[in-house]
Amino acid sequence: IEGEPRGIPLVDAALGGALQAKDVKISQDYILEPDSDYLLIRTSLRSNSASSIHVQVGDLIFNGDQTTDFIKGTGICDEFPGGQYEYFAGFSSQLCYLYTGNTGDIRALISIEGITPLVAGEGEAPGKRDEGDPLVVDRILIVGNGGMDNCLRILNELRQETGLGFLGGTVEDTAANPEAGAMVLARDLSMPEDYGIVNQIYTDESGTFEMQLPAGEYQGRDEYTSETKTVSADQTNLLALILPEPARLAYQCTGQDREGGQIGALPCKISLQAGNDADMHASVNKDFLTFGASGQGEFILSPGDWTVTLSHGWEYSIHRQNISVLAGETVQVSGMLQHQVDTSGFIAADLHTHCTRSVDSTFDVKDKIASNICEGLDVVILTDHDCQTDFTPYIQQLKQELSFDLDEWIRIVTGNEVSPMFAHSTIFPLPTHPTGWIFWQIPWTLYEDGVFVRTLEYPEIWPRARELGAAVINVAHPLESSGYFAYLGFDPPETIPRMDSLDPEKFSSDFDTIELLNSDAVDDMLYQILPMWNAMNNQGFFRTAVGVSDAHQRDAEAGFGRTMVASSADDPININLSEIWTNLKQRRAMVAGGIFVRISIGQGTVGDLVSASGTFDVHITVEAADWVPIEEAILIANGETIQTITLEQPGVVDAQHPAVRFDGQLSVSPQSDTWYAVATYGPAADKMDPVFRGCRAVGLTNAVQVDVDGNGQFDPIDK
Repeated sequence: IEGEPRGIPLVDAALGGALQAKDVKISQDYILEPDSDYLLIRTSLRSNSASSIHVQVGDLIFNGDQTTDFIKGTGICDEFPGGQYEYFAGFSSQLCYLYTGNTGDIRALISIEGITPLVAGEGEAPGKRDEGDPLVVDRILIVGNGGMDNCLRILNELRQETGLGFLGGTVEDTAANPEAGAMVLARDLSMPEDYGIVNQIYTDESGTFEMQLPAGEYQGRDEYTSETKTVSADQTNLLALILPEPARLAYQCTGQDREGGQIGALPCKISLQAGNDADMHASVNKDFLTFGASGQGEFILSPGDWTVTLSHGWEYSIHRQNISVLAGETVQVSGMLQHQVDTSGFIAADLHTHCTRSVDSTFDVKDKIASNICEGLDVVILTDHDCQTDFTPYIQQLKQELSFDLDEWIRIVTGNEVSPMFAHSTIFPLPTHPTGWIFWQIPWTLYEDGVFVRTLEYPEIWPRARELGAAVINVAHPLESSGYFAYLGFDPPETIPRMDSLDPEKFSSDFDTIELLNSDAVDDMLYQILPMWNAMNNQGFFRTAVGVSDAHQRDAEAGFGRTMVASSADDPININLSEIWTNLKQRRAMVAGGIFVRISIGQGTVGDLVSASGTFDVHITVEAADWVPIEEAILIANGETIQTITLEQPGVVDAQHPAVRFDGQLSVSPQSDTWYAVATYGPAADKMDPVFRGCRAVGLTNAVQVDVDGNGQFDPIDK
């Protein structure tokens, strides 16, 4: 391959184009010899000018979705740290791969937003009139079988390492039964304490293993035990590891509808807190957080006393049960969860969430799907940063693995979080590439002749999204550092510019929804974003308020927040997605984080224009499952709170339906056209643990517009 240098949009935008492309001619060869276990990557460079140019050469390495990163010394790692290393690798039980310089080490140059170029060599690229050889930098990519040891053996052979021996042995449980698939890590005792992990391997079906190591003293480590062993060159040194039998938890979740009818198997999340009768707000052990997408299964946990919680999002009741389990025992936890919150006529959607296609996310694709099913989401838009992925194959794999029809529980839609440095937005639905995924379909940087010029503004970006078929454009986390409205100068409640005063070269009104609730940031929603949204509505600039999870990691709760969207079908398999996009654009939706609130005036509800005058009633219902702490609801009229409702405890309003906390009428007498909405929330100090950890319950309707003067339209108060 021959070419000219090109920029990386995220890096160039972050540095303002400070890393200008070198004026060099690049020739890159990918060389795979017959029967070779490694790919040789050879880059040859020559300056396009008469003088030589100093260059650094390396690569960006993105390990796969199903592997664990590994570095000598650090061992298992989440990202490539700064410094110089012998290699950067990844492994799973099926494969390994290893990247390094052909003759020397690699080092991290910089790291921006999780992107870390690894430099493998540098030098002077000679001028074009120089008749000498070009600058050549070689790297290798080794691919091997499961576990790191296989790749390291290939590397040792390639570099003709000497003085190598073997550490082998067995891993058994306390009853002398072989432990197949156990992970064994080797730590070099000559290296600093809490450092020095130099190899990794899995035991085979008979519980045996053998890894190649330089002569020295090592500890063969597994999850429970360690033993020091000396490795001698050209010898196999045996090590016997006893792996205590683990405890196991078998779970089964079933469901009921609001009237007690049987639903059958119910996908559920299993959360564990240490000790029996744990406080609801006690910490959840993240290592054992489990997404049971089929409603039943079994997993390993540490022996001891635990409080187990089974849940299916915040619309359902929860089941809590104490267990005490010894090593080698299996305990059974079974729970019946009731659908308590009446969400008929609405589906639950998450419009902003991530998996490992995003450079800042470690959320495995199938785990992401399972978590959303267990939290009760009906429609999920996967919005990885600047990437569109087709998740259909992963759904099919899960269906086969679980023998469970997931189509009844979830619809996955391809989206994209367009992610400039200054403002992010999620966009959907979007097409995918025939390969299953593609980056940069919606560009936000401008290059001319390969040179970075500037970051594009949204009047230039969003038309491309519409061309690709995007029905909905959603402004993400509008007031965060990467938020669109923060970029436009909004700092509510103090600074809220008029929408018609914004710079037309920066501002586009071509968006449909705006995130009032992003993840667990309820206070930001109530005290900053809600006042801004109120002011926008008062100017007649109505945009649909939505809630999203923006979940990047496995221990970030999917579906908090979420958006409840009006729908003629409740079951995911029957949902008309075109109807969902239309209703989102028409404000027929509610923000929901543990609370579902409805508002109606006569026959009108959210998104409607209602004709009424004099004194009339606003009908409000507030619902939350019996374990969700909630406190107050407020009626908002043209951005001002005009009435406050103290919400009842479960069962007071309706003994048969404990989720109902308020169901009543409030009288109003507006003198001019008025929009109404309802916000509701839980106590600031009482969160939705252990199901939605650290999340304060919240809910918000979109606006109902009331035409008081009878002219057939809504006249905003701040024209």
